[in-house]
This record gives sequence, C-alpha cells and structure tokens, in this order.
Amino acid sequence: MKKRKLSEYKSFMGGNLFVLILISFLSPLCGQENLIINGGFENGLSGWSSFWSRTPNAGSVEIVSDLYHSGGHAAFIEHHDPQDWSFAVNKRY
Repeated sequence: MKKRKLSEYKSFMGGNLFVLILISFLSPLCGQENLIINGGFENGLSGWSSFWSRTPNAGSVEIVSDLYHSGGHAAFIEHHDPQDWSFAVNKRY
C-alpha cells in the first residue's frame, strides 16, 4: 500500500468535504413539491382565504404585477388599523 503525504490527504478530504456540503445544501431544492398552492399568485387569489380584519374595511389584498419577489405577481396587503388582521392559505397541514 502506497503511503500518502499529509498534504495529499488534506487536499483529498477538503475536496470531498466541499462536495458533501454542496450536495447537502442543494438536495432540499431538488424534487420537492411546492407546499403552498398558488404561492406566486399566478392564479390570482385562488387557494387563499379572504382578507380578514377585526375592524371592517380596514384593509385589502390586491394582486399586483409591478412589485414581486419571483414569478410575475404578488399579493399587496394594505392595512391601516391597529387591530389584528389575517390573510392565509386555505389548505391546512
């Protein structure tokens, strides 16, 4: 059996460790289904509950296409009252 130098061992382990870390970070991104139906609001408010506010007419939800994170749409929530409000996905997990 050939003896390896310590520098060869460190180089080998460092490269494999990098690949292992890379795979562990990327694997959750591959092959998972989207848990939020219509999370990008591409189908309007389909799959989402109605906006609710403790104070009637204190806010609203509007689908916009000029300001978004990814995709082409986002939900713009406007609320102007100190009372609580709610806007959520219809599906429970």
